Amino acid sequence: PADWFMDVISGEVTNIEIAEFRPDMLFDMWEKRSSDAQGSGDFSAFAERGRELNDSDDLAILAQKLNEEWHRIDTNGDGVMSPDELQRLLANCSSVSPDGEIVAELMERMA
Repeated sequence: PADWFMDVISGEVTNIEIAEFRPDMLFDMWEKRSSDAQGSGDFSAFAERGRELNDSDDLAILAQKLNEEWHRIDTNGDGVMSPDELQRLLANCSSVSPDGEIVAELMERMA
């Protein structure tokens, strides 16, 4: 997600490979990586190579995805899940749209 890239560029995401990492180091790192790939003529390593995600990255990605899904579900924008919104969510997650009684029971359980 774009927000994660912005967090990396600003230095908010910890770099587990480079302890002394500073965001101003990124340009030189990109230049070196690009010239290495161009010098060999092999761009497959360039595309495949990347760093492993850590727990902080996983959490940031999950939070972003949940936020995106919430905005898709919260169609009236009030920040509260209505029975209609819950019904649409359940229908999107399965091949069956639950009837009103099931949705009402679920809303009551969640209250």
